[in-house]
Amino acid sequence: MGWAEAAQAPVGSAELALLKLIITGKLGLAFGLAVAFLGVWTIGAKGNTSFGMVLILCGVIITMLPTVFNGFRGIVCPIVSSLGGTCGTVTVQ
Repeated sequence: MGWAEAAQAPVGSAELALLKLIITGKLGLAFGLAVAFLGVWTIGAKGNTSFGMVLILCGVIITMLPTVFNGFRGIVCPIVSSLGGTCGTVTVQ
């Protein structure tokens, strides 16, 4: 078997794995909490209520992203599999 016949990973699988680690990992949670706390600080220390509320809302959305991502993935993966595609490995946190 030559080098051209060797089994290779699907195109983009490394990028997809990296994206899943960023979205579902602890880094996203820490970043979301930091943005929310920055919003609380902006309201308390600077008195800028509107910008502080936007920061808090963005922090909450970033913190919720892993759950939303895993939920959508659980819905879409069976559909993709039935069409002949693959979803990669399922990680449990």
